[in-house]
Amino acid sequence: MEELQNIIYSSKDYLKLILEQWWFVIPMGVFLVVAARYFEKVAIAVFGFLLGTNAVFPLLADKIEPFGKWALQNPTNQMIAIAVIGVLTAVGMYILYASVMFLVGFFTGGILTYYIVNMIVVGFELMDKFPQFVQDNWQVIHIVVAGLIGVIGGFVALKKSTQVVTVLSVIVGAGILSITSVGWIIYFQTKDWNKVFNTMSQSWAVILLIAVFMFLLILGLYLNFRKKRVSVKTKEP
Repeated sequence: MEELQNIIYSSKDYLKLILEQWWFVIPMGVFLVVAARYFEKVAIAVFGFLLGTNAVFPLLADKIEPFGKWALQNPTNQMIAIAVIGVLTAVGMYILYASVMFLVGFFTGGILTYYIVNMIVVGFELMDKFPQFVQDNWQVIHIVVAGLIGVIGGFVALKKSTQVVTVLSVIVGAGILSITSVGWIIYFQTKDWNKVFNTMSQSWAVILLIAVFMFLLILGLYLNFRKKRVSVKTKEP
């Protein structure tokens, strides 16, 4: 819990950006939670736009000083920069759809395999039971195994792209909507952005954030993966 509180507080600049852009973040979040499965490529474009506006833009503004000075000079410049980067990221993800799907599967499968194998080996103290060759070359073997599983995950993601996009979209949409709802509730009470992020990193706010996220996640998965009832008409004699 404490680690999650620290992450929330250290991410306050990104969270503030999400809260300030509520007028388009909320509709996009609702779309991702409710209807991502039915508009797969639109969902990936919306995901790309949100990624561009809330992650790529702050990163570029922080790392490229001339761009950051121009973009943060006034609200108009900031809005133009955010919109352009959001659109470019959305177009890039839409065009590179297959590549993005493969990379999502590759990194998800590879990273999960790497950490799960590491937890098992360390937790059950298996290293000493391996042959000497494995012990001497463990890091290479570990990375190769994770890479192979990552490649398999990439191909699975390509084959099951609709399901992968849907799950990712629901997770992102639920995250955005939970942050927006909890953040604005706190802001209406405090009227101070600094107090908002101090409060959001407190235990009760983190629990509320997780509860709202889980509710929206379950709701989104249900709405997108529920089976439609098929009515069978009987012919009259």
